[in-house]
Amino acid sequence: MDKCCLAPFIHGEDYQYNMNSTEMYTILKKYGNINDAIRNAKRLVTNFESRQDCSNHNPCTMVHLLIEELQILNVELKKR
Repeated sequence: MDKCCLAPFIHGEDYQYNMNSTEMYTILKKYGNINDAIRNAKRLVTNFESRQDCSNHNPCTMVHLLIEELQILNVELKKR
């Protein structure tokens, strides 16, 4: 397991990331930043730009594209 970069803020230096953690949503809601997450996702995408084996792009998803579209839609809906 990898150490979480938020570990010192969450549970102290001994915190270990657990992918199946039931606390993850609460942790991200409190300490996460959607803009940082999108920026990091875009950076990860650049690591795989020249590769065509999409199923092996790990870690890398394109969910950030959906989130960006939803953010735009949210702004447009708030204008109405």
